[in-house]
Amino acid sequence: MLVLGVVVVERFFAGRKWDSLRSIARLGIAGCLGLALASPLLLPGAQLITHSVRSQVAALYSLPKSVFINFAFASFYGFPTNSTHYFGPSNYYETAAFVGPTAIVLAVLGLWSRWRRVEVSAIGVALIALVGIVFTTIGVKVVGSVPGLSEVVWTRALVAIDLLLSVLAGVGLSVVMDREAQRKTKRRFVAVSMLALMGIGAICVVGVTGMQTGVDRSIREQSLVWPCVSLLITGGASLLLVGGARRRGQTGKAARPRHAGGRRGASRVLLAVIAVAGAEVAFLLTAAPTLEPSSHVGFVPTRAEVQLEKAVGSARVGFETCPSLVQVPSLGILPEANGVYHVAEIAAYDPILPDRYFSVWDQASGQPPLPTAGTFCPSITSAALARVFGVSFVLGPVGSATPTGTRRVGEIGGENLFQVPASGTVMLKAIGSRASLLKGDSRAVRVRYGGGGRVTFAVKLAHSESVRINVTDLPGWRATVDGRAVALHPTHGLYFLARLPAGTDRVTLTYWPRLFSVGLVLAVVAALILAVGGLLRLMPVARRRSGRGGARELEGSRERDSGASGLRDSGNVSAVGVLSGVPQVDTARSR
Repeated sequence: MLVLGVVVVERFFAGRKWDSLRSIARLGIAGCLGLALASPLLLPGAQLITHSVRSQVAALYSLPKSVFINFAFASFYGFPTNSTHYFGPSNYYETAAFVGPTAIVLAVLGLWSRWRRVEVSAIGVALIALVGIVFTTIGVKVVGSVPGLSEVVWTRALVAIDLLLSVLAGVGLSVVMDREAQRKTKRRFVAVSMLALMGIGAICVVGVTGMQTGVDRSIREQSLVWPCVSLLITGGASLLLVGGARRRGQTGKAARPRHAGGRRGASRVLLAVIAVAGAEVAFLLTAAPTLEPSSHVGFVPTRAEVQLEKAVGSARVGFETCPSLVQVPSLGILPEANGVYHVAEIAAYDPILPDRYFSVWDQASGQPPLPTAGTFCPSITSAALARVFGVSFVLGPVGSATPTGTRRVGEIGGENLFQVPASGTVMLKAIGSRASLLKGDSRAVRVRYGGGGRVTFAVKLAHSESVRINVTDLPGWRATVDGRAVALHPTHGLYFLARLPAGTDRVTLTYWPRLFSVGLVLAVVAALILAVGGLLRLMPVARRRSGRGGARELEGSRERDSGASGLRDSGNVSAVGVLSGVPQVDTARSR
């Protein structure tokens, strides 16, 4: 939006008001169609966000200035991997932003050489604004005071900064490829490259000599290798271009054939581009280790994971001890990966985690309210707390005390496994009061999870009973009993209560938000508009081509007619020539 605003303002003050209005209209239409195409995910996603921790005011803070160096270096502060360690000023995953020194050099060159182009200057303004927001306290406070922007974690704008740097680097690479660029532009390339090399040298002196431990010093020394190599290659490419430009300036045009000089100039440009682009690609591919390794084999379950899946089935698993309510557990399987092993854990790492989890936890545990976050891991220390979240099993470290009201059923992977009686995802006779729930006046029903947001369970009831379904209360859940709809009553904002009739056999819960259906309709309409617009756009082209052919034929006939007319005119003899016996051409007509 900032880039668009700068472009529109520039055109407006340049006297091109209609151009700016047309640009706004075209971008507005394109934006609306893009939103319509994405609406199947955007609409239900926005609905989920309003019920999540993201709907609250985000913490306003800026990143330390030392993070700037991460744009040029991949491992200046190490990596959080087994082969090394991280010793940076903040969380690595919040500060990793490297694009490489070559990209930075090209970005500076592109902005310096093409800043008069409005789109380039607009990108530069957006880049400076985001840097001010991310790295200064004043900037983040100013933008956080704007309604609607206080919910944004602005430190994540590092990704947008990388994008803008990459775009400007592309502009700089186009400058390098421009054979007709002036010699001063080539000299700018040399100047920026040399300044970058001097900066790397200063960092080597200051950054490495100040390290206290030998391990950290070794990590930092290795982090400087690729930036230095890539900058040396970039500097050599810049000198090659300047040398070619100087030779073209000193050699006269008549001194050498035109084609030979053009070929040599093109070869220099091609070599320079290959060197610069190759150095950047090599840096990005080799400077950092693979943090999340990929494999064609997929997830390979360990023996403990297989045992846990067989022991608990589809029942929900909790943890006796978590580092904190908003930290990832050290027990069981890593959150969000447990689904791969078909284990349902009551721990989540989700940016749109429902905020009701925290409010229900505060009420059930009696602890002071804690700030919400995208991570949730409650410590299940009793059967009463387990029933609040429908937990049937609890994992705890070896040697820990048995949670109140549970019984130990075994040991898996060096962790104790405890079972919670009368607790599960679906519990019969579980009315809405907290007192009856904590007493365990219910019995669990075995459930089955299906793909696409589906939960099924089967029961046989002699008479109508109440059932508590521990599925997060979100708009879009529907229940059917043998194909007949059953009303779901949200309770405490975290689960549903339903009244099942006698003789119930199979109950199915499906998640299909109405906004998802609305989004599908909007996406189809947008796709049709784009298809029809594309066809209409192609039709005038065909007409113009046919019109051009007819115009050529008409023009050719006119030329033939004019030629014949010219011949007839040139054959006319004036009356004076006839009388005198000397044929004379009518010069006025021939002209």
